[in-house]
Amino acid sequence: MYPMDLWLSASPSNYWAQMEFVDPMGRKRSRIISGERMATGNSNALQGLIEAVKVLQTACIIDVHTESDYIISAFRNGWIQTWKQNGWKSAKGEQIKNCDQWQQLQEVLAKHSVKFVKIEREE
Repeated sequence: MYPMDLWLSASPSNYWAQMEFVDPMGRKRSRIISGERMATGNSNALQGLIEAVKVLQTACIIDVHTESDYIISAFRNGWIQTWKQNGWKSAKGEQIKNCDQWQQLQEVLAKHSVKFVKIEREE
């Protein structure tokens, strides 16, 4: 598994992720993934993370640096597993918001080891 740092940010009009890693030759590499998309900031944060992880061809140890409490809380509090066990429904039995994205994210992260690091948004 290769270590990688991923910085993630989003707004209602776009998403942005920067991936940094050291290649097998010892060179530091960086790649930016971005897109424009009209959606909620939460949906775009999910989309940015999905798009960044989709480009990885081998299993990685990923530190995701983000200000998104929405994403961090879902993983740290075990909501992802609970939603999956409950057919992607909330505790009230309602379809969770951004269900398709959560399912896709869970699939693309399956082979990776992921840690979420809370960052504060710069003003």
